[in-house]
Amino acid sequence: MKTPLFVQGMQGLGDSFMQRPYIRLLVERGEQVVLATSWPQLFADLGVSKFLDPHTLLRTQRKNLARSETKTLLGGGPMPARFAQITLHYTAKGLMRGSVFDELEQTIPVGANETIRFDGPRFLPNSLTWFDLPPYAIVRPPTIRKEWASSSRNCLPEYIDLAAKHLESLGFIVISLADLKDGEEALVGAAPFAHLRLHNGELPIESLVEAIAHAAVVVSPVGWALPMSIAYRTKCVIVAGGRGAHNAPWKLTDPRQPLSNLRWVMPDHYCMCESGAHDCNKRITDFENKFALAFRSLRIQAPYSVISKEQRAAGVLEALGAAHLDRSARLIDLENLLHRR
Repeated sequence: MKTPLFVQGMQGLGDSFMQRPYIRLLVERGEQVVLATSWPQLFADLGVSKFLDPHTLLRTQRKNLARSETKTLLGGGPMPARFAQITLHYTAKGLMRGSVFDELEQTIPVGANETIRFDGPRFLPNSLTWFDLPPYAIVRPPTIRKEWASSSRNCLPEYIDLAAKHLESLGFIVISLADLKDGEEALVGAAPFAHLRLHNGELPIESLVEAIAHAAVVVSPVGWALPMSIAYRTKCVIVAGGRGAHNAPWKLTDPRQPLSNLRWVMPDHYCMCESGAHDCNKRITDFENKFALAFRSLRIQAPYSVISKEQRAAGVLEALGAAHLDRSARLIDLENLLHRR
């Protein structure tokens, strides 16, 4: 019988989607994988033998680990007396040489006859209403997180606002997603336009991934929305900021990924610095036209005004409720939602 393999996984939400193909590869090789992760839901369909609490202090990770749905996936008896161990990670030095995936494959090389698949788990049965939703777009505002501040990678916040207003003009319901907390994570600048703002982490991970999977389009700075959109083949426009040494398109994607639904809108003079605090030049001349071109190239059918905004908004709220949205999020000011231009 094989010695169990303990994998100290990466704890970031986006990083978890990046490492998922390699966890699957280990299982396919016959390894008894014991995975320390803050997001066991994202690996529960892969045949992992055991999940362990990584004992991270990161806020959103602890929030997921505290949920009863997560606790049922963790544990399952003590660690075996003997086990092998690997750690998945990437470093600043490694990213100077190549991509995140190049770094991960220093630890788990992919054989010539092996295939890695980039996808994500599914949680909702087909009977729920996500498939029947009026077309909606998800936007992610730039934020600063105290635990790993990297202001240089964010795009200018006004670009996400302009993109959201463009999508609204085409008839999309616009939903803005964030997980803010005083003193821990804050918006950069003003909140973008949205019909529905879920800025307190109202969606649990199962609902979050389904929201991304069924969105007509996702617009975001660099962050978890990028690998998650790729995993679900959701059409996505990333508005780049700076710190290109760690966040350039060729650092965060891989040619083996399904990238046909991904577009980037880049600054005029993209900064390739390594610093999280550098004052990068993030200006994008004529952003509105560049975003519109990127969006049109994705060939997304706009909903126009076939149904009223009130009907579209009500449909979004109903589906979010069906997706186990926290009770507090249902108390959103509907009057403001339905009467916004």
